[in-house]
Amino acid sequence: MLGEGRPFILEFFNPKKIISIDKKVESFLGLMKSDLVKAIDFKLVDKNFFDELKKIENSKAKSY
Repeated sequence: MLGEGRPFILEFFNPKKIISIDKKVESFLGLMKSDLVKAIDFKLVDKNFFDELKKIENSKAKSY
């Protein structure tokens, strides 16, 4: 991997239950420290950040 890696966003589509993310942050942080997942700079973001990331994704489309 070069640089800091790729950003990713975890988004829930049509959840069957209402999820309070405030309660889940600690469990996500625990998972990030395990051997299963490596993530740097884990943070909660707003919709504006998500929209900007989608713009970048669309402009960097690759074709083979």
